[in-house]
Amino acid sequence: MSRAEIQYSHSGYFDFGTIHRLSDGSIIKIPYRMVKYEPVFSYNNFNLVANTAIEFRLKDINVPWHTPAQVLHHVFFSDFLFDLRELYLEWMTPFGNFSIGKQIISWGSASANNPTDNISPYNYYYLFSEGNEQKEGVLAFNSTIYLSSIKFNAVLIPEH
Repeated sequence: MSRAEIQYSHSGYFDFGTIHRLSDGSIIKIPYRMVKYEPVFSYNNFNLVANTAIEFRLKDINVPWHTPAQVLHHVFFSDFLFDLRELYLEWMTPFGNFSIGKQIISWGSASANNPTDNISPYNYYYLFSEGNEQKEGVLAFNSTIYLSSIKFNAVLIPEH
């Protein structure tokens, strides 16, 4: 009799900065993901996947900042929003993979507009980000079934 163990892996980053215009050096007021954390819990053929972020939105950028105390005041009284980008359960079998929950689903990639990648909506605040960073999660059932050398993918989105 074999014993299964719960395995845990994670990734993420912390980024603190601002975006400035090249013309005059002024701050561009758009939100950005300051902290991102992606834990994965695995047990046998099941994975519980989460993708979380803390979004930072700067307030009152038109007020002049003269001292470090004023800069800190603007930072600490800005908005920090928790974003549960993904939370889904995945079952991996020899004949396919199945997942259910809030997930970002990407079909293919392209250097510009990809007409087949139309499942998860884009968040236009993150237009200059790469890959799945531009996308929003949707509540869905996603299945990929393998038959010989053929791959079938079906997605069911109840609130599409």
